[in-house]
Amino acid sequence: MDKYRLKEVLNSSFLSSLNITANDNFHLNALKSAKFVSTVGHSLFNEFYKNTDYTLNVIPVDDQGNKLPGEWLLDVAITQNVHGFRKKIILAVESESSTSIKAFNDDFAKLVHIRADNYIYLNGLDQKTEKGKQDYTDRRLLYAKNLLSTGSYPSFYLGFWASPKKIKGYKSIWAAILDGEFSHLKKVELYKYQNGDFIKV
Repeated sequence: MDKYRLKEVLNSSFLSSLNITANDNFHLNALKSAKFVSTVGHSLFNEFYKNTDYTLNVIPVDDQGNKLPGEWLLDVAITQNVHGFRKKIILAVESESSTSIKAFNDDFAKLVHIRADNYIYLNGLDQKTEKGKQDYTDRRLLYAKNLLSTGSYPSFYLGFWASPKKIKGYKSIWAAILDGEFSHLKKVELYKYQNGDFIKV
């Protein structure tokens, strides 16, 4: 999985979700988040795994805000299936729109304790300034780095994306971004874990 192409796929997934959810069908911010995860899953599968015998496991959310069954174990799991049995996890993805350490611990632990070829954790952001965002990102990267230090993860990524949570003056940070605010949260920032540290892509 090329890290630069991965970053492009995550950003295009975010911008697509941002625009598609700007209607009344997605009045719940949790549904906006689910649409982002669904879009990420399908985009990653189509970009990196389409011409394989692998299977995408994710809850699909269509453009009208309808959710269908599909999740297995993780928010997104691309698996190698043999006779209907999920034999191997090729890609494991967890996404959390909350910025809290508790929410991070709950979901990040899933990635740490399973076996997969590739891992991606997508961490929500809600900081009002660029400095606030960078301070938060630095703290979270340091925390995650310490958690990964005792294991072996040849392909582990941590991405940061704008949470769709409600803020003062707007129903969602996403609405604020579409209104020209919060420009520092307009893009997904991606870091790859290598040689014991997170390096920005």
